[in-house]
Amino acid sequence: SSSSSSSSAPPSSAPRKKDDAQQVWRIPEVEGLYIIKNALSLQEQLFWAKRAIKEFSNCAHTNLSNLHGTQPDHWANAVECNDVGKDSEFYKLRWASLGYHYDWTQRLYHKNEKSDFPENLASMADALARRVGLKVKSEAAIVNFYPYDGSMGGHVDDAEMTLDYPIVSVSLGCAAVFLIGGKSKDVEPTAIFVNSGDAVIMGGHSRLCFHGVPRILEGSCEELARFLHDSPSKEEK
Repeated sequence: SSSSSSSSAPPSSAPRKKDDAQQVWRIPEVEGLYIIKNALSLQEQLFWAKRAIKEFSNCAHTNLSNLHGTQPDHWANAVECNDVGKDSEFYKLRWASLGYHYDWTQRLYHKNEKSDFPENLASMADALARRVGLKVKSEAAIVNFYPYDGSMGGHVDDAEMTLDYPIVSVSLGCAAVFLIGGKSKDVEPTAIFVNSGDAVIMGGHSRLCFHGVPRILEGSCEELARFLHDSPSKEEK
């Protein structure tokens, strides 16, 4: 992805309200699974949400560019036309690849298909992993864009060239239900409620467990939406 100099440095962690303090949850039913509640402050959520919407949505390797070739600036067009409805191209965006690109058809990564991986994103992922006693060197990421009626079916992330490192996932925007089961679909999944700013770390046994997102909760991110509205970036002022 391309990154502009004005958005290259995420904000340092701001003081949090008592209710927003980080908490690390371990899930007894799934060894190696950690949930970091309030992993990102509101300011950090704003920073990464803006990058996902404005920059990563225009990454050369998205579902839209795969289907239709080189694409214009989806977010800028949506803003200019005042249209982010179901008929807009931006609404049809489902994922973008950073670093090594994932081939969804063949379910593998190609060594020669890659874009720059943001250094500050790699640093954030490693810091979150170290929060639970793990470490990761990030070289690939998939940015998933969920509409209100969106979901992700149960799957296992086993296409990486090494499975020794954990999966680090950060949720931004509306709350969602995250399901994680076992290494076969015969295991009854555990449902976990994740809010904007929460992080899910899948290491150990959980690294190769089936997981998915069956539901997005519409209208559950008013606080971040207000913050986005009230905090224009420098280039928007």
